[in-house]
Amino acid sequence: MDVIRWLLRLPVLALRGLASLLRGLWRVFVWLFSVLFGQVSWSAPGWLRSTGAMATTFGRAVHRRPARSGGIAAFVLLLGLGVWQGALWWKNRPHPPQPVAITLRADSPAATRYDADPIEVASLTIHFSGSVAPLDKVGKAPGDGVALQPALAGSWLWSNDRTLTFTPAVDWPVGQHYDVVIDRAHALTAQAYVPNVTAGFDSAPFKANVASSEFYQDPQDASAKKAVFQVHFSHPIDGVDFEKHLALTQATPKGAVARKFVVSYDRRKINAYVHSEPLAVPKDDSAVALTIDRGVRAFVGGSALADPVNASVAVPGLYSLSVSGMDVVLADNARLEPEQILTFTLSQAVGEKEAAKAVQAWLLPVYNPDSKESERTAPYDWSGDANLSEKVLKSAQKLDLDPVAGERDYNEQISFKYQADPGRYVYLRVAKGLESFGGYRLGAMWQNSVRVPDYPQMLRFMADGALLSLGGDKRVAVVARNMPGMQMEIARVLPDQIQHLVSFNRSGTFAKPELGALSPDQISERFEQKLSFKADDPTKPHYEGVDLSHYLGKDKRGVFLLTLTGYDPSKDVPAETTKPEVSTASDAGSADESAGDEAGNAESGADTEGEGEGDTGAVDETSFKDSRLVVVTDLGTVLKKSLDGSLDIFVQSIQSGAPVADASVQILGKNGQVLVTQTSSADGRTH
Repeated sequence: MDVIRWLLRLPVLALRGLASLLRGLWRVFVWLFSVLFGQVSWSAPGWLRSTGAMATTFGRAVHRRPARSGGIAAFVLLLGLGVWQGALWWKNRPHPPQPVAITLRADSPAATRYDADPIEVASLTIHFSGSVAPLDKVGKAPGDGVALQPALAGSWLWSNDRTLTFTPAVDWPVGQHYDVVIDRAHALTAQAYVPNVTAGFDSAPFKANVASSEFYQDPQDASAKKAVFQVHFSHPIDGVDFEKHLALTQATPKGAVARKFVVSYDRRKINAYVHSEPLAVPKDDSAVALTIDRGVRAFVGGSALADPVNASVAVPGLYSLSVSGMDVVLADNARLEPEQILTFTLSQAVGEKEAAKAVQAWLLPVYNPDSKESERTAPYDWSGDANLSEKVLKSAQKLDLDPVAGERDYNEQISFKYQADPGRYVYLRVAKGLESFGGYRLGAMWQNSVRVPDYPQMLRFMADGALLSLGGDKRVAVVARNMPGMQMEIARVLPDQIQHLVSFNRSGTFAKPELGALSPDQISERFEQKLSFKADDPTKPHYEGVDLSHYLGKDKRGVFLLTLTGYDPSKDVPAETTKPEVSTASDAGSADESAGDEAGNAESGADTEGEGEGDTGAVDETSFKDSRLVVVTDLGTVLKKSLDGSLDIFVQSIQSGAPVADASVQILGKNGQVLVTQTSSADGRTH
């Protein structure tokens, strides 16, 4: 019993020891405080004296019954430990799985399309992150469980199990904020966990922008000049309110000057067209500025324009006419003869007569007259000289310029014909003061020196067709210009190789097949002709005909792959005859080596007309190439496919147009085997 009593009194003894220690520390603190700061008097408030009395009473009770007080303290301690452990267990206990929270998002409807007919009002779409719609409501209205605040007439529809759409019966108000409120019990399935069933959005605000702006000059009345702006609105505009917030000003040397304006609208008042008052031609370049102040509202009201809109149009000054470009070209006339043309591009339209008076040209001398005789080893390059001395101009030859009539009385491009030797230089001037339509002038003289281009070479087949009548002369016409000669390779497709000509021609045409990796030498027998031309006028075209009848005979089909290239007799032995030269076995090796190059060139399919034009250096005649597939026949076919998949082929004469009877019609497979053979009837038909 003594041990138990001692244990029960142990907390009391510990408290007494702690109290004695604290009293000792307090005495030390009081002594140090009095040494440092002196004596301080303080009286405890009433509530603290009451607390002290309570503490004294509690201490006396513990002293009288230490065992009971110790038991109470131990019980309180154990109770605190139990509560703490219980809280930890409750916090860490296993929890049942929580349902995935589904969120929703309301996409603001797009602006109404007033330019459509009828007007298209955009729908509101609400997206859920999971499936929330009752199965029996998908594709139907959700009922009374969904509402807009503020209310707007329209209909709701579950597009699918997670998309809800609202189609308004009227147009959306301008810049209005809405809240979508959903009743879980009536609109959503019971299994869906949607913590937040509200979403907000704003309808399209009122906007304005300048769609286009231009300085307009009447093509009939040169004095009618004005600035025109097209202003586009997101909603039909209130015209009266818009014009109150609209201002036009023009920059002048004395500052901005207000300009009057007239506004017109389209049918639905989505576009406004602002026309300034007639503008005079300023001495210097100017600008007309348009300003739309904030506060403009749509016709139906709603939010106003948040930010001002600004735009400007440049107004050309009196001396704004300029030469923006010049080109020296060679254009073929109806006789395929190149004509030398000078073309000037101007910033504004100029009359033909005014341009003819202002433009002058001189053919510059071959050598610079200011140079020494010993330095004149090559023609002088005048291309970098724009400001020429009077001495040079006196030694130059004045050129006659023949104006080329334009489509209109006034044009931005003016052209002149001239005659000059290729390789020479021409000095050009456009006089100061040239006046355009509208009264604008060239402020300073324009001048330049350009080289006369060489006459272009040309070598090509004349016609675009691919058929020659068997009853005709069987000649293929070729036109050449400024060429020393031509070489034609004639590849006659072998009858048992026709199927390859069709199978490999996947990207080409009938007249210009592209055989890819397949060389014409692999499906044909090849012949060659070389012809030289007389060195005459480089501007005159030369016409030549190649007779294909030499390559036709018994059991020989008239399907030819023709390749036309340039030929220089000075680099080879010129042909003395137009009869065909059959390539021999000794040529086979070189032919096979060049097969890949020929196939690649044929694959390009480029016409030769225009190649080398404008080239001032030496031209490789072999770079001119043209190709053509030519079929010599008198049989034309028409193929028709019936609904049952069968084919009817009609054979007729190309020469007479009459049906051809007893014509053998074969259908070949890709491997060349004959699948079907039939003979045409009296009306030229096979089935």
